[in-house]
Amino acid sequence: MTVFDFIQQFILFIIPGVITYLFFCYLAGRKLQSDLFTIAIVFICSTVSFLLGNVFLKLINLIPCFSFELADVAKFLAGDTNGLTVPNLITAIAASVVLGAVAVLFWDKNLLFRFANRLKISGRTDNNDVWDSMFDAQPWVIVRDYVSNNVYYGCVIKYSDRNTIRELLLVDVSVWSKNDGDYHMEQIYIARAPSEFSIEIDQYNKENDENEGLESLNNS
Repeated sequence: MTVFDFIQQFILFIIPGVITYLFFCYLAGRKLQSDLFTIAIVFICSTVSFLLGNVFLKLINLIPCFSFELADVAKFLAGDTNGLTVPNLITAIAASVVLGAVAVLFWDKNLLFRFANRLKISGRTDNNDVWDSMFDAQPWVIVRDYVSNNVYYGCVIKYSDRNTIRELLLVDVSVWSKNDGDYHMEQIYIARAPSEFSIEIDQYNKENDENEGLESLNNS
């Protein structure tokens, strides 16, 4: 076995892990990382994907006309480049999608923390940033901008953060400005440090309670 053979096989080996990680980050809205910890996660996901792929192959082998060889992960990790076959890779990739979906479910439903709470291991509900799910229940918000001294009332359709900068994209926005007066905009993009703005959220309903929300804003 040459170094090239091992690298070639290793690249094939980590493909399922990469798919799982990308799938999870995309659906869970997490940022891609490029550190050693991520490499470890990808390697673990690949290993689990091949093992789960073996389960798929065993189920397929129950059909009389099929007899696929299972992936020997231990042999591959020991340096045997013949440990992976095309059916192994295909089933591992399919398993990686399933594994990614399960990971997203655990993340989205906070199942790990629920389990820990039930066992009295931890009293925490999650490890998420408040910003990550702030607008899920109520996207209609009032934003007070301390830089421009403007006040915005609109619906948040996109939001993100860049370390020290928070980004908001509002639609159907009513603007109250000391310099320009009151006006309406179809969309407004705001990028501010967390200390440069505040957000107020109430039980606003655009169709039924907009006037009530505007009145409370003007009175403040």
